[in-house]
Amino acid sequence: MGLFKNLVGGSNFPNNEPEAVLGVLMSVIAADGEISQEEADAFMYLANRTRSLGPMPQQPFWNHVETCKSILRREGPGALLAKCAPLISGEKRRALFINSCDLVMRDGRVEQEEEALIEVLQTSLSLDDAFAREAVSFVLTKYSL
Repeated sequence: MGLFKNLVGGSNFPNNEPEAVLGVLMSVIAADGEISQEEADAFMYLANRTRSLGPMPQQPFWNHVETCKSILRREGPGALLAKCAPLISGEKRRALFINSCDLVMRDGRVEQEEEALIEVLQTSLSLDDAFAREAVSFVLTKYSL
């Protein structure tokens, strides 16, 4: 029946593109099973400055974060990504992919789970291999200083 799940589990999440962007970013920073301080800081920076999240008031934002955390605990980052990626419009897919790669590199290392999730994200967003390689190369160059 799912009485509790329907009331507190966010079973309809995501409902729109801003929520989906939030979910993708959350899945990326949680891909390796932990969220480092660097990843959390970068996520908050993006959440506060990205136009893709729209004007989201503070309380709904934190409610969506909690919903994402609940899905992550129950189903994992891949499931959250699968729920969210289809709602991302074509025009935002490339930017979201680049920012996701940047989040993965934020703590200075790329775990196998993170790399695998980025590959799933590439496929889910229908991005070609040439663009994905270029995006990863750009992000690696950014962190090579």
